[in-house]
Amino acid sequence: RQKIPSTDRRNDKSLALLDQSIMAAGSYLYVGDTLGLQVLDVSNPLDTRLVGTTNVIIDIEGCAFRPFPIVDMAMDGPFIYAAAGGGGMMVFVTI
Repeated sequence: RQKIPSTDRRNDKSLALLDQSIMAAGSYLYVGDTLGLQVLDVSNPLDTRLVGTTNVIIDIEGCAFRPFPIVDMAMDGPFIYAAAGGGGMMVFVTI
């Protein structure tokens, strides 16, 4: 895990995360945190772009809550396996 100072999340070049996991694959950087998963295109380091995001919210019996932060990730083919601490595991599919 890595701590990065908070910045304005509306800026797509920022990594405004407090508790996160970061994984690089090809020209993409995958950032998991308490909000879900963000995908950044880092093929041009001078023009890093946010190209995808998920907002993970779990609904149990009408009560919505965010799971534990993503603390580790691994990729196998199109699948990203994300460990969410005490919250278990989440699986994302890349397109």
